[in-house]
Amino acid sequence: MSDIICEACGTANPPGTQFCTECDAYLAWNRSSARDRRQSGGKSGGMSGDGSTRSMGGKGRSASATDVSRVIAPTVEPDRTTIDLEPAAAVSTRLHMYNPSPVVDSYVVQIPDAPPWLTVDHEEISLLPNTDAMVPVSFGLAAGPLPEAQTVAVDLLTRSMTDEDKTTSATIEVTVPRVGGPVGVEAHPSVIKLLDETDGAARLTLDNTASNYPQTVTVSASEPEGVVDLTVAPATVTVGPAATATATLSFHAPTLDHGAQTERRLTVTAATGDDESETTIAVSQQRSAAPEHVAVSLRLEPSVIRVTDFNMADLVLAVDNRRGAEDRTLTIGGRDPEARVSFTFPTSQVRVRAGRIVTVPLTVQAEPPEVGKEVSYPFTVIATDAIEEVEATGTLTLSRSPAPITTAALRLYPSKISVRNTSTGHTRLIVDNTASDQWLSVYLAGSDPEAAARVTITPNTVDVPPRRSVWVRTTVSAGPPDAGQSSERSLSFTATDGHESVTCEGSFAQHTSDWMPIARVVLTLLGAALAAAGAFAPWARTLPDYLVHRLLSTPLAGSDLVEQTQPAARAAVLVLAGVMALGVFARSGKPTQTAALTMAVGFVGYMEFLTKQFGTGGPMYGAVLVVVGAALGFLGGACIRRR
Repeated sequence: MSDIICEACGTANPPGTQFCTECDAYLAWNRSSARDRRQSGGKSGGMSGDGSTRSMGGKGRSASATDVSRVIAPTVEPDRTTIDLEPAAAVSTRLHMYNPSPVVDSYVVQIPDAPPWLTVDHEEISLLPNTDAMVPVSFGLAAGPLPEAQTVAVDLLTRSMTDEDKTTSATIEVTVPRVGGPVGVEAHPSVIKLLDETDGAARLTLDNTASNYPQTVTVSASEPEGVVDLTVAPATVTVGPAATATATLSFHAPTLDHGAQTERRLTVTAATGDDESETTIAVSQQRSAAPEHVAVSLRLEPSVIRVTDFNMADLVLAVDNRRGAEDRTLTIGGRDPEARVSFTFPTSQVRVRAGRIVTVPLTVQAEPPEVGKEVSYPFTVIATDAIEEVEATGTLTLSRSPAPITTAALRLYPSKISVRNTSTGHTRLIVDNTASDQWLSVYLAGSDPEAAARVTITPNTVDVPPRRSVWVRTTVSAGPPDAGQSSERSLSFTATDGHESVTCEGSFAQHTSDWMPIARVVLTLLGAALAAAGAFAPWARTLPDYLVHRLLSTPLAGSDLVEQTQPAARAAVLVLAGVMALGVFARSGKPTQTAALTMAVGFVGYMEFLTKQFGTGGPMYGAVLVVVGAALGFLGGACIRRR
């Protein structure tokens, strides 16, 4: 036999060689012998049951020995891109698959992240180099509950078994078809008995468990005679796939005559488009024999109403038909003997079913009494129908609180205004409304009985809240008394609301200080001090100074005239200064004035004598102190208030 030339690389290979000795390309493929080998457990190019690659024939090389770099991803094209699944069987499609690799390759078809309900299956796929084939692939539903009807796009991934990194993806839309029929309906209970009742209800169960898609159901009910009021809530229900939902049927049947009995049949229909399902409910209605008539009763809550500072009140009328055996429709109203009470009802008629009690709110209103008074109004509320008239009595008591001015108080704090050396005083005028629950508006005024003082209140009009007090600034002014005198004036304050008033009293005390005694002491002592200081200071510019101590230490004989007279003059000034100072204790200022005048006149005469005899060259500050001290002492002696 001749050599086999490799079409991939051109290498000559010995006869019977299956794989190229140079590039490992598959040289020949005997499908019948390959099938015989698979059936006998021999060599094969497909996948084994455990997913591993079995060795090929020829030289016994395995796929793992193949150079994976030469593997090329296959070309895959499905013959259709949509798959409609069937509940009981798999659906097949074909993939047009081409192997562009220079080596034999096997493939597996997978769906990554496939829905749990989707399965894919195919036979072993192996292709020679540069060959194609139509490969059947089956899609089916996994065992278990039927999934919800839907359409999903899945990636159909064809993976090389030689090099798992070589893959080709194709997108296919998989549709789960709608399976199931109309929604069923059941009523619970299906038999209803009404004894002396006209209302009933049943629970409706809408069953979509046989379908894998949601259905919107319109639920309705009917009764052949058309005398029963039927209500379904909700009337439209969306039931999920393989699920159930509920609705409620309420009905009201006409009232039977006493002792009557009837059978009614209610039909409930659940419609979904053109499909319908029905169920029936048997209603057995019976009414007892007519009982003895029992009147309704009325009750006012409360029956005695007390209102303060208001002219109306709210209360409740209870219409009691609990002992009655039939429904009653009553007309309600009100009246009072003096026709002074008005009534307000939300409705003029009220329907009370047998065995029930109904409450009706109402409002009563009347004229309020005078301030501080109380008045009572008896009234009656009635309820009538064609059979009887019943009534309930009550009393409306209205009262008005006393005027807040009657409980108010007016206070002055402090009540006595005391000032010194001024004509004006201040205080607080307090309006006390703590004893009243009403606002108090008052005008404030103040006066002096002698009309000698002026009273100013700021502000003079105040609004006092309930249970509170308010104070205003009050100023009192009057002419001051004479110096050293005191005066006290009575004050009267009034708060009025225009009808009544409250008052309080106070006083304004003034005192004016007398500064004359202080001035007398200050001036007298200051003058004495200055004069005494001057007795020890220089008197003349050109004459020597001889102080008092020369009287004791130097004999007068043989000295000049200044030396002989000046110490005595200085001593005389000191003595007269002392007399001035002691004059503050005298009742009059004459001793002080006499000493001051004698000092001034004597000192001035003495200095004039010296000037004529010797020439003094002008007085020094000591002479000035003596003269100023004498003048101040004289003024101090004059500070005596004559009475």
